[in-house]
Amino acid sequence: MMDGRTKATYLLAAGLFCLAASLAYFSWVFARAADKLPSLVGDAKEIQAKLDPAVEEVRGVREIVPDILEQVELVRADIPPILEEVSAIRGEVPAVLEEAALYRETIPMLLEEAALYREQIPLLVEQVEAVREQIPPVVEELSKIRETIPDILAEVEAVRAAVPGYLDQAEGIAGDLESVGKKAGEGAVQGVMTGIIKAPVSIVSNIGDNVLNSSELNDEERERTREVSIELLTSGIPGNVREWKSQQSKSRGSVTLLDKSESNGKVCVTLRVEILRRIKKVAEGTVVVCREGEGAWEIVESR
Repeated sequence: MMDGRTKATYLLAAGLFCLAASLAYFSWVFARAADKLPSLVGDAKEIQAKLDPAVEEVRGVREIVPDILEQVELVRADIPPILEEVSAIRGEVPAVLEEAALYRETIPMLLEEAALYREQIPLLVEQVEAVREQIPPVVEELSKIRETIPDILAEVEAVRAAVPGYLDQAEGIAGDLESVGKKAGEGAVQGVMTGIIKAPVSIVSNIGDNVLNSSELNDEERERTREVSIELLTSGIPGNVREWKSQQSKSRGSVTLLDKSESNGKVCVTLRVEILRRIKKVAEGTVVVCREGEGAWEIVESR
């Protein structure tokens, strides 16, 4: 039998063997870990490279968190009005439902009306058939009318050929009327101006109502034309226009000083006179009047 010392020796040897085995295993594991260490370091660097943008992103998110919270507060402040609006809409729902119920009640009436219209369709079809039967006579009548069109066109051509002669006659009549009107207007103007220009300058202001003796004009028109003509003869310059208007007789007129010249003591003035009554021109013309010294005005030309 082994004594206690021998057992202790064996146990110590076994312990040393286990320790050696453990050290050997640890060395083997450490060697494998050392072999993988470069890849682990690379993975760590890669993770760190990925973490840096994430950290920056988190930092950016942290910076906008106050703005987000502010917006959240604004949204939270808007919630009560929204809830009030929803409550108001909810309060209108019963009225909408009542209106929908009324519309729903009218649907049967609409269906009945549609049924009545549907019953009328056969009658409408019969009427269409009757109208369709009338189409052939109408087409036949149109054919007869079409046959008369050449005669109508020939008549139109004949009328068109006769129109130039009628137009020539109308132009001749219009020319005669224009000539008569022009002569009448010139005569009226000459009659108006004759009374003015026969008065010496010294007594111009004393010309009476009977000076303007044109038969085409009334007393007011003669007087108003006399006044503006005297004003132009005494103080007017070329280009001056004097106008008058009568609310009573609905007439108006104008006298224009076209030209004024002086030679060897003789003064000549060209006046243009127009007098209208409503839209009718009752007097129109141009006169040239002259005077020497303080003598009387005399018409030297009228057109």
